[in-house]
Amino acid sequence: MEYEKKMEGIAKRVLEWNHEDIENLKTVLDEIPHNLPVDAKFYGVDMASLPSENIPDDIDTGYPVWAMDKHGMCLVGEACDCIESLESIREGL
Repeated sequence: MEYEKKMEGIAKRVLEWNHEDIENLKTVLDEIPHNLPVDAKFYGVDMASLPSENIPDDIDTGYPVWAMDKHGMCLVGEACDCIESLESIREGL
């Protein structure tokens, strides 16, 4: 019961993320158990469809960009565990 409350709280914080700072979203996501697949649903959170600003169409490259904040900083990586700027992602295309 305590575990479920904790996980529900984490999910709520993910869904309520204000898109201001991607570091805040990553910090919350880091609290999710590591054995959960990135593409799984987690207490109502679809990990493949995280809250985000609209990611520009030219970034649709197969490079895993999971979410972006209002300042162009993106949560990236196979495990949803790195942060890069939109500019650096574009430079790498």
